[in-house]
Amino acid sequence: MFQSATVRLTAWYVAILAVICLAFSSTIYVVATRELNARLTHFDNGLQIIEGPTGLPLNYNQAEHLRGNETSLASSHLILELIYCNSAILILGGIGSYYLARRTMQPIERAHEAQSRFTSDASHELRTPLASMQIELESVLRDKEADSATLREVLQSSLEEVGKMSALSGMLLDLSQLEYKKLDMKPVDLITLTREAIEHTHRENRICLKAPKQLKIVANDTALGEAITILLDNALKYSTNKSTVDVRLSKSSRGTIIAVSNDGAGIKAEDLPHIFERFYRGDSSRTGGTKSGFGLGLSLAQKIVELHHGSLTAESKPGHLTTFRILLPATNAGKADKFFALKDGKITTK
Repeated sequence: MFQSATVRLTAWYVAILAVICLAFSSTIYVVATRELNARLTHFDNGLQIIEGPTGLPLNYNQAEHLRGNETSLASSHLILELIYCNSAILILGGIGSYYLARRTMQPIERAHEAQSRFTSDASHELRTPLASMQIELESVLRDKEADSATLREVLQSSLEEVGKMSALSGMLLDLSQLEYKKLDMKPVDLITLTREAIEHTHRENRICLKAPKQLKIVANDTALGEAITILLDNALKYSTNKSTVDVRLSKSSRGTIIAVSNDGAGIKAEDLPHIFERFYRGDSSRTGGTKSGFGLGLSLAQKIVELHHGSLTAESKPGHLTTFRILLPATNAGKADKFFALKDGKITTK
């Protein structure tokens, strides 16, 4: 990344210098030629018009004096015009160079800021389970009367924390790999892909799928399936018990739409703009609550959708309905046929 930025920055500077040199040389040539021609023409006209006291043309000394005055005047005008031209070129070149350099360095700056924030947040997330494990292990080691049941309980608790850290590290690795990754795209049956994601949740009885009978897109099936799974898990996690999560696939003039809706408490208006930020959780707590996760799932889903040149948006009415919507470009949309509904493994054509 840094090597690419250096090459780009060098190329921009070379291009700027080339343009400045060309403009400067052209300006000098045009201005000097015009000024010299004007002064020589004026000088020749002066020799023909101006006469001495005897009515004869000027003598050599007088002609030389007139030539010197005209040359001096031409030099003064040329120097003044060059100062103006150079000033304008330097000002415009400086503004252009700053703009291009800033534009080139912005991705590096964003990457550096993201890396710093990423390291800080990841350290915070890992510190909590490690501290919990340390406290439990130290306490059981100090307890000389600890029986096998107590030891088993501590080991199970430590195993749960290890599982959490493993899940966290996996999501962090996925995010870091997606930062500069280019996905391999191929024709994908979106219906089949969505049904596989539903089966992956192991809660098919709570999910109702409505989709065209056929819908083909161009995508990376593994990555897009992961994004759909994340939205399904999120909807199941924050919906009311035994409620239905609605999944609808459709095609419009804008492209292919994957919508996942659920009821429940919803997302507060002040939290909605931040839900796709890494490690963000609406309750501003990193560890509390039985439903608190790492705050990475939606960030990962959004990154996957962006790599498909699409968009992931969310809208929510607290206490009523929350909908996450993936929009894939129209070029990815396949042909849609009749609709069918899938609920509890039963298919109904519409």
